[in-house]
Amino acid sequence: METTQEAIAAAPEAFAQTLLNLADQLDAPPEPAAEPVPDVVPDVPVVEPVEDSYEPPALDESACRKTFAVLNPQCRREYLEQFRALRTRLCLEQRNWSLQRQDLRVVSVLSPSAGDGRSFVAANLAASLAVSDAQVLLVDVNTASPGLHRQLGAPAEPGLTEALQGPRGLANQAWWTVLHRVPGCNLFVMTLGAGGATAIDTVDLQKLPSLIEHWRQCFDWVILDGPAFSESSDAEILSEIADASLLVIRPGHTRFAEAQKATARTPEGRVLGIVLNPRSG
Repeated sequence: METTQEAIAAAPEAFAQTLLNLADQLDAPPEPAAEPVPDVVPDVPVVEPVEDSYEPPALDESACRKTFAVLNPQCRREYLEQFRALRTRLCLEQRNWSLQRQDLRVVSVLSPSAGDGRSFVAANLAASLAVSDAQVLLVDVNTASPGLHRQLGAPAEPGLTEALQGPRGLANQAWWTVLHRVPGCNLFVMTLGAGGATAIDTVDLQKLPSLIEHWRQCFDWVILDGPAFSESSDAEILSEIADASLLVIRPGHTRFAEAQKATARTPEGRVLGIVLNPRSG
């Protein structure tokens, strides 16, 4: 102890410098530990990222203009204004749903009976939404009498049937490979697919919700062109699967009793409205 005191008294400046050096060492960040070097370095293959270069094929533009009145500059103005009004009402309703923290994105277009004009309304509604810069998917789910491919001049297959094949369908694979794109807007079409009405049954439609969840991530709107209630029980299933439904009624054709039954078979509070369509199809 005396020796230490004598050393401090003899050289106070040297002792102070030693303390400063020690303080600097404590404040300095520790040096990173060297990583252990393995005895044998395994060969790791370099995987180059593969870009998805798939582009949905476009439909014939002239065929689309015959089908979609809103895409035709020479269409009757009454059709254009009616579908614009329907689009506006639908977008306002979507905003109201979002205020209640509910998602209104998937809409099924149904009708009480055949020939009420569901496909005409579904196609033109989808097109009117698409020309307003929304990403829209139009799907033919008319399992009783599919006809969207004929109206659009699109290949009948592949389509929804192929997307639903297998235990989980193409939900986690490549469902977008069965899409077709309408020229001039962000409208994508999926036909019913191979086999037509005989290829899809009720069991297959039970797989549709998982596929719809993928569509929600890619599209602003998904319009389902469904069958008539009088033709198939799948209409009722679609009304359950979709966020909400539009019922198409053709004046002078749809019976009041059929309209009542269709409304009763639709989930309560899930009917967005009734569309009066004077045109068949």
